[in-house]
Amino acid sequence: SVQLGYKPHWAAAHLDRVSRMVERDKNHPSIIFWSLGNETGVGPNFEAAAKWVRQNDPTRLISFLGYSALTEDHRPNAYVDIYAPMYDDIDRMRDYAENPQFTQPMIQTEYAHAMGNSLGNFADYWETIRAHKKLQGGFVWDWVDQYVYAKDSAGRTYWASGFDLNPKRGDNSVVGDGIVQADRTPDPEYYELRHVQAPLTFSQDPAGNVSVHNRQDVSDLSGYALRWEVTIDGHRLADGPLATPVVKAGETKPLALNLPDLPANGEAILTLRAVAHEGAIKGVPGGTELAFGQFILRPAKPLPSLTAGGVQLLRTNEVLSLRAAARQLTVDLRTGQMRYEQGGRRLLSGGTPNFWRGLTDNDVGIGLAKSHADWKHYSTTRRLLDIDSAVDRIKVRYALGEGGGRFDITYQMAADGQVDVTADFVPLKDDLPDPLRVGLRFDFDAALDELNWYGRGPWETYADRKTGAQLGLYSGSVRAQYHDYARPQESGNKTDVRWLSLADAAGFGVRVSGAQPLSVNALPFPYEDLYMRPQGTWKSSDIAPRGDGSLLVDIAQAGVGGDTGWNSIGRPLVKYRIPLQPISYRFRLTATEKTN
Repeated sequence: SVQLGYKPHWAAAHLDRVSRMVERDKNHPSIIFWSLGNETGVGPNFEAAAKWVRQNDPTRLISFLGYSALTEDHRPNAYVDIYAPMYDDIDRMRDYAENPQFTQPMIQTEYAHAMGNSLGNFADYWETIRAHKKLQGGFVWDWVDQYVYAKDSAGRTYWASGFDLNPKRGDNSVVGDGIVQADRTPDPEYYELRHVQAPLTFSQDPAGNVSVHNRQDVSDLSGYALRWEVTIDGHRLADGPLATPVVKAGETKPLALNLPDLPANGEAILTLRAVAHEGAIKGVPGGTELAFGQFILRPAKPLPSLTAGGVQLLRTNEVLSLRAAARQLTVDLRTGQMRYEQGGRRLLSGGTPNFWRGLTDNDVGIGLAKSHADWKHYSTTRRLLDIDSAVDRIKVRYALGEGGGRFDITYQMAADGQVDVTADFVPLKDDLPDPLRVGLRFDFDAALDELNWYGRGPWETYADRKTGAQLGLYSGSVRAQYHDYARPQESGNKTDVRWLSLADAAGFGVRVSGAQPLSVNALPFPYEDLYMRPQGTWKSSDIAPRGDGSLLVDIAQAGVGGDTGWNSIGRPLVKYRIPLQPISYRFRLTATEKTN
């Protein structure tokens, strides 16, 4: 009764729109199939338009969203060639693919909603797509942000949306759902998409044999040069070229590797890379890396034990302190917060339990500000239960909320002044939502602006968006770690971090080494600057270095999700959430010496 596709007096308009599109664009070789419309409904007017297209351009297929925006069922349209739903999640796609009554290929009109810090589980999408011939991909929503430059009241440039430029009539939609920014600067998620959709991939079987698979449908791999590299704890041991076998489209071939002997210690990683030959791929400069694969040949040894002895335990009415080798760790007896110093100069301070993040656009759209509010409360408000001490250690015990959980932090100092930090989190309520992160929040002096880490990089990564970042050694300024999303939100995280260090220009600083891989974030401003505020009141230009930097050392942070940005489907997949269960982890603080 309401769809225009069923109204006879709209038939001419439907046909006019589709036929004009075909006549206008039929000579463009980039047009691979036609669409009858987007979010339009269905009806005989569309069926008539499809008939006209077939008669006037029989060389191309026809795609149509059709019913899929109107029903929960799989409803292909018989008068088109491609089933083109939008925002079907992985399980729904698999269900369509495995049902033999559906024969049309699925190419999603829209999927992987890339609003803000998003594009989680994109690799999982494609694992499913590649497992079923009937699934043939889709169109990420979308390519580029639609923001424009504007000036705030202080004259600073920021990314502006409709409501910024015209508060009374501007569209309330945030239009930052591209994988590149409006000035075409890639977002971190761009690199995940590039890796997941690479033209070739590497694999390793249980016996350690390595193969290359050609994902292309037409071309062989003669346009690529292959290279290998072995690193020990991130440092290059050896590298060299690798003969590219003849691998036709869709084939897999083994690779002949002659790797060097490994030294006695250190994490050994094999990295295989494919780079384009000059002129082989149109628009791609020679030497551009288009694919990589990494395989751990030997894992790192566990963090060695601390050297016992030589530690002083001091107490005053206000603090407990551990001292050794010109290093001191002090715990405030009123708050439980710590301060780690070298020669009287602060390295880190704070050390408070933290479960919250600057909500991403997906988090906001799904409503986590309300559903997960307990974790924000537990991150800002806690009750100190008691502080225990022994010869070389101090233990701080917190209660979270009113019976929500417990969080214990143990600091143990060695004779050389290194400090092991052990964090133990125990949730006590079984009706709490899953936390967005579990870890400790520290502050550091802004002078410690040189960041180095061994983990995934160089761009930010998250539990469900990290396959496009290689494990390795990386460095940069702390101020360069934040990616300027138009609406301030969580950014700058690093996953699978073995160690991270902060230092000033003279080398004075601190190193954080995990007993297990860590999720770490270092930013040059109070992390709370990324917390959600009313729409339009907090702009990209408001995020700038100021005051102390923030260091978040987590055992885990939830993924960013992104199947949608407006309902629960957009949450990270369950395997990328943090289970509501006891968690314990450990890391080591080491002061780095100031050079002369």
